[in-house]
Amino acid sequence: MRIWIIGAGAIGMLYAARLAAGGTVVRLLTRTPEQAEALRVEGIKWSGSAAHGHEAVQASAIVEELEDFGPDAVLLTVKQVHIDDRMILKLASLVPQTADIYCLQNGIGHLERLRAELPGHRILAAVTTDGALRVGQREVRHTGVGELWLEEIPSADREAAERQKKLLVAMKKAGIGVFLSNQMENRMYRKLLLNSVINPLTALFGVKNGELPDDPERLAVMRALHEEAAAVLQRAGLPLDGDEWERLLALCRLTADNESSMLRDVRSGRPTEIDWINGGVVALARQLGLETPLNEAIVAQVKQQATDR
Repeated sequence: MRIWIIGAGAIGMLYAARLAAGGTVVRLLTRTPEQAEALRVEGIKWSGSAAHGHEAVQASAIVEELEDFGPDAVLLTVKQVHIDDRMILKLASLVPQTADIYCLQNGIGHLERLRAELPGHRILAAVTTDGALRVGQREVRHTGVGELWLEEIPSADREAAERQKKLLVAMKKAGIGVFLSNQMENRMYRKLLLNSVINPLTALFGVKNGELPDDPERLAVMRALHEEAAAVLQRAGLPLDGDEWERLLALCRLTADNESSMLRDVRSGRPTEIDWINGGVVALARQLGLETPLNEAIVAQVKQQATDR
């Protein structure tokens, strides 16, 4: 099993390090030649509450020509903002159509675009609840042990299903909690419901996850935003069990010391994923004939905050 991981952010480096530690042949594709060189020379240093390591990995910048092995599977771990025309052209030219592409982005909208632009490739949904923090160009910290869910390939497609089985074996050997699902849209919507509250509000208020519900005014905004997004996702087909709000509060407690990726992006002056998180909720609502004034306001405020910096 030969795996490419495209995107050397926190999740990309974490999975590359763990797979390499498990003996899998991994190539990590970075956006910059500088990071690729650092990874080639020094490897990935990773740490977590249960394990740590220092792994040698094959690394290349995505702009480089690759003349060695082609992948059996690709984990696409770049942020939504980097899935642009240039990235799609690179995927089309670098990734053979015999390789399955698993997409781990936050938010929604990316799968539809990739499937439309790359009709000859198998584009599969993936959702992770692992927490990770990139400390530097070659160092990552595993901040929360979670699960990785992959879209199940039908058994009727024997060759592809067999590739997926081998991928699962490699991941389990690496200690990654990986599972298959034929209900990936629901899993993406559930993660979106959490992200659409925590990510933008921590960015706007400048607080860690655990601090978000501590203030009554912030809590009220959280509740209203959650209810609006939940109504949209329920209309889109997500079955709600009534415990969604409590799960949101529990996640804030569980990740109390974490800074959301959107908060870090705003502070660092990087583009955020707001267009695919709350913007994704807004776009979905419009398709369903619903109004989302609060989500629309949140999108505008996050963009304004980024502009002000």
